[in-house]
Amino acid sequence: MQKICGDSPEWLMRFGTTHESGIENAGLLKDSSYDIEGKDHFCVVTTITRFPYDGFNNGNADYQFKNMAWDVIIFDEASMIGIAYIGYILQQQLQAQFVVGGDPFQIEPVVFAEEWQGENIYKMVQLDSFDPVLQRERLFPHPYKVHNLTTQFRSVNTLGALYSHFAYDSILRHHRFKEDKKDLSLPNLPLKDINIITFPVNKLENIYRPQLLNKSHFHIYSALLTVELTQYLARELSTHHADEKLHIGIICPYKAQATLVDKVLAGLHISYKKHQNTDGHNSQFSRR
Repeated sequence: MQKICGDSPEWLMRFGTTHESGIENAGLLKDSSYDIEGKDHFCVVTTITRFPYDGFNNGNADYQFKNMAWDVIIFDEASMIGIAYIGYILQQQLQAQFVVGGDPFQIEPVVFAEEWQGENIYKMVQLDSFDPVLQRERLFPHPYKVHNLTTQFRSVNTLGALYSHFAYDSILRHHRFKEDKKDLSLPNLPLKDINIITFPVNKLENIYRPQLLNKSHFHIYSALLTVELTQYLARELSTHHADEKLHIGIICPYKAQATLVDKVLAGLHISYKKHQNTDGHNSQFSRR
C-alpha cells in the first residue's frame, strides 16, 4: 500500500476504538460516519467481530465491510479467531486473497458454543506442525503456501530456548542478543535469567489453599510472597541501581489473583501502575 500511495497517510485507517493516543493524533482513527466513497486504495485495520455488521458512510449497504470487494484480507492472531467468524469471511469474500497469520500453538478462541470450543482455522486444515513435510501431507490436495517464521523477537535467549524446546521442537531462532539484556547486579540476590520459587499448596490450610472468586482462581500465600518479593527487589534496586529507571512486572494468570496483589500493593509505599493486559516487554523483572 505504501508503494501504491506514497507517503500520504490517507490510505491507512484504524476503524473502531483504540487506546493508543498516537493513532488518534495521527488522524488514523475512523468510524461509521467516515465517507470512503471515491477512494481507490486503502487499508483498514479493525476487529473481525465488526466485519459482518459495520462499515463506512453511515450504514450505506454498499460500504459495509461484508459487501465491499476486498483484494486482500489478512487475519492476524488467527489461532484466537473463532471458526464461525473466519469461515463467514472466507465464504463471503470469494474474490479476495487471504493471508492467515498466527501460531497454531497459541491461545485458542473463547466461544460459548460447545461444538466450536477450541476450533480455529489451523485445526480445520490440520496445520499443527512446523515440519514442512508434515505440512504438505496435511494440506494435500490443497497446495496452500506456508511460510514458517521461526525467529522469536520477544524473549531473551534463555526464555526463548525454554519454550522453543518444549513447544516448538527446538526449531526457534532468537533475535535478541546477550548485550540486549540489562545487566543488573544485586549482591544479596544472585538472580539468573529464570528463577523458580516453590511453596506449599495445602487444601486444609486457608493461607495455602487454592481458592475461587467468581470462578477465578487465587492463592493467598502466592500473593503475599509476590508482594514481599516485590518490596525486597525495590529496596535492592534503589540501593544498587539508584541512578537507573527500572521496572518490576507482576503477571498473574487469573483476574482474582491480580486483584488481590493489586489491593495489597495499594497499601504500600511503592510506585506502581496497573495494566489489564501486557506482553511483559517493559519490565526488567517479571514475577509470574
